[in-house]
Amino acid sequence: MKLRKTITAMLTMALSAGIINDSLAQSFPNPISNNLSITAGAEYQKTNFRWSIAGNEEGKDPNILSELIYNPIHSAGFNIAAAYKPYQKLLLTASFSRLQTYKGSATDIDYNGDNRTDYTPPSVGDTLFNSNKGNMLQYAISLSYPLLENHLLEINAGAGYQFSKELFYLRDEEMPDLNTTYDAKWRSARIFVNGTLKFTPGYISHQKSLFNQEFMMRLPTGI
Repeated sequence: MKLRKTITAMLTMALSAGIINDSLAQSFPNPISNNLSITAGAEYQKTNFRWSIAGNEEGKDPNILSELIYNPIHSAGFNIAAAYKPYQKLLLTASFSRLQTYKGSATDIDYNGDNRTDYTPPSVGDTLFNSNKGNMLQYAISLSYPLLENHLLEINAGAGYQFSKELFYLRDEEMPDLNTTYDAKWRSARIFVNGTLKFTPGYISHQKSLFNQEFMMRLPTGI
């Protein structure tokens, strides 16, 4: 394989990701104050990732040199979030989560021609690997406004800043020395609309994401 080394996501790498995320959080029995609340708890994610990288920084030779498909990655960990209302229904939210990968698979396919043509067979093994090691980290801050809010459903629109980091591995039992890592760091400005279904028997707060539509603009490294 052409990418048997650690790489950092660059502008030449195209990344798309779909995330199915169900979370379970243990809430404080009462808000800290009328305007401030904190939740913390366990989080589980089932993540489908697709990465591709071109042959050079101009996105050519070929335009897709290597393509990785993580399908899916199972991760579990914790999250903590604080919400503060500075004025009426405006909501300022800060959140942090860290998850550890415990199960997953991935394919790594290389090409010599543009648009996924002229497939390059691997010199050793095949294109299917284990990805049962790694981690995901994310923190975000946002200002939002509720378009709809009741005891069962919440729909919010807002904008904010997000930092995320994904570290995934490619491993193969037949090649014990293989320990390839893929490390992506993203700093993004975001505009979003999301919907959450919530129900609270007792003090346990259950939340299920119904949808999350976002527009994200990647910020330069260092911001």
